[in-house]
Amino acid sequence: DTGDMLHKVVCPIENTDTAESLHDKLAVLGATALCDTLKLLADGSAVPEKQNNADANYAEKLQKAEAEIDWAQSAQVLSRTVRAFNPWPVAFTCVDDKNLRIWSAEAMDGSSDATPGTVLTESREGIDVATGDGVLRIHQLQLPGGKALDAGQFLNAHRLLGVQFG
Repeated sequence: DTGDMLHKVVCPIENTDTAESLHDKLAVLGATALCDTLKLLADGSAVPEKQNNADANYAEKLQKAEAEIDWAQSAQVLSRTVRAFNPWPVAFTCVDDKNLRIWSAEAMDGSSDATPGTVLTESREGIDVATGDGVLRIHQLQLPGGKALDAGQFLNAHRLLGVQFG
């Protein structure tokens, strides 16, 4: 976006926010900000503030392929990627020639010498996967044709220990 700003507000982004939760926060915040801006314009107190147009960028339409997990990236980046693509197009990785959708995950403390994408441990708390830097714990996932399940539910019928994603 370019051009002068007439009003601005701040929206903190939490470590648990997804694209959906951020959308919902911004919808409420944006509506309030619009009403406030219209009042400022109506009473003549709006003061335009310049933006640095060099910082402006254009966001292309999202493509499903962008949501594929690159396990060589850090666990921090992958955690953000999972949240950014929730609810659409949903982060995914390949396993046994199927796309495994990852709905929820978090970066964990620790590291591993395993090849990025290798499932290190599995428990009711989550499925830990080696990354390029750190470990990503998957909390909620979905096989094709199935519904999204938390890790504990998923592990009742499937085993992934030692599997190589990607």
